[in-house]
Amino acid sequence: IANGLVCVCCCLRIESPSMSSGYRFLIPNLVKITLVRSSCHGRPTVLRTLESLQLKNIHGYVFRKNTPAIRGMINVVKNYVTVQEVPFTPTQEHTPSSQTQPNVS
Repeated sequence: IANGLVCVCCCLRIESPSMSSGYRFLIPNLVKITLVRSSCHGRPTVLRTLESLQLKNIHGYVFRKNTPAIRGMINVVKNYVTVQEVPFTPTQEHTPSSQTQPNVS
């Protein structure tokens, strides 16, 4: 996609960051999940949940859709992660302005 990124895990289109607003997402209801504690010596359910969320490194983050399944995973690892709601910025597709044809008389 020109002038944008695609999140591989969710197939979401992310527009390029601007100086004032940061990243703009074209899909509502996203959460940013950041790993803040080490999962070393964690319970097996916690380790598997972090693996399924694809969180490997401390201060690593992923964007996920805010669904009940993801909320359940966050509840399992709530002592290891922080969750932030990502603001949705609706954008209109850039359409080329109608160019007027010169009058040929």
